[in-house]
Amino acid sequence: WDTQSTSPCDTILGVWKVWSDACRTVEVPVRGVITKGCECSVTPTSLDFGNVIVGDTSPSKNVTINNRSGIKGLTGKIQVLSGDFVTASSYGCCPVGNCAVFTTTPIRFSPTRLGPQTGKIVVENLVGCLGPGAGAVCYTVTVTGVGVTAMTGK
Repeated sequence: WDTQSTSPCDTILGVWKVWSDACRTVEVPVRGVITKGCECSVTPTSLDFGNVIVGDTSPSKNVTINNRSGIKGLTGKIQVLSGDFVTASSYGCCPVGNCAVFTTTPIRFSPTRLGPQTGKIVVENLVGCLGPGAGAVCYTVTVTGVGVTAMTGK
């Protein structure tokens, strides 16, 4: 088999020799898609930042994204759907070398208003990672925090 790759997922699997109607062989390239399951999970699935002064930013708390695609160079999106929470906009599998199966992503709370907030952060599957649920949400992280005013001493 002579294999070639035109993308991380599209590979010429080989050449089949078939008989034509003139009793001669014809080579037919066979193309296929190699599917690697995403097996995506995120831990922890909830974070509480407690009280943070409006205008300040909390220390980071990390979530670990575990994705066993093994395909180098792929990235997935991370989106903050609600709340004054801040994180990276994507995660990925390294472009070269051994592809780690997990990524640690910091999340911070940076309140712009007073009061409690509950946020949702969506981690999507790696783009190009095929299999069940491909292109779908890997996991949603629930984040909470309270915007407060600075306390004044008396």
